[in-house]
Amino acid sequence: KASDFDLCYISIHALDILLQDHRAKIQSWNVDVIFIDECHLLFAENFRLGKQWSSLNNLVSLGPRIVCTSATFCQSSIKSTASFLGMRLDNYQVIGGAAEYIPPNVAIKTKTSQDNALITDVSDYIQQRINHIPLHAKFALYVVAMTKDQAVELSNQLNLGGISSTSLISNDIESSRTEKIKEWEKGALKVLVSTFNCGLDCQYVNEVIFLGGCR
Repeated sequence: KASDFDLCYISIHALDILLQDHRAKIQSWNVDVIFIDECHLLFAENFRLGKQWSSLNNLVSLGPRIVCTSATFCQSSIKSTASFLGMRLDNYQVIGGAAEYIPPNVAIKTKTSQDNALITDVSDYIQQRINHIPLHAKFALYVVAMTKDQAVELSNQLNLGGISSTSLISNDIESSRTEKIKEWEKGALKVLVSTFNCGLDCQYVNEVIFLGGCR
């Protein structure tokens, strides 16, 4: 029942299943507002085999207000999305935009390394970066590794060099993952090395390193 929850957070895959197999159930909830986060991913359907985002087609037929969030939409994308969702082109409001958004001061740098020296080169680079940071400064590095072995090896090498680090990979059980994330979020680690490439925000992170490449 709608009275059982104030906020229901589901994946686009779950929404697709609900709309296909339990549409009447969703309509019985009388949902007031549907938020679609990162709605520009709708366009990714053109580049992958999935079809879940097609469930947004004519979503307004359910009756709720719809709020789409994205930081990467241009005007033509906005119009296309509104049309796909079933909105009339005079029946939506755009909040914010390029004129109000100040881009962060971000630099993207690339460095080359031989495969057999990659871990050592990155470890040396991290050592140099951290050695130039005041001891109590809020500073941390997040490293995205391509493989679990890379993540473990780099983290071990950093710890041997006196830098507090841990690896976070799929081998970690739930309790281990929870403990590592707690340490990460409270600033107890200078470096987190992981095979996960998103969803690990931390207020102390000043730099992200992609180790050997990126998927």
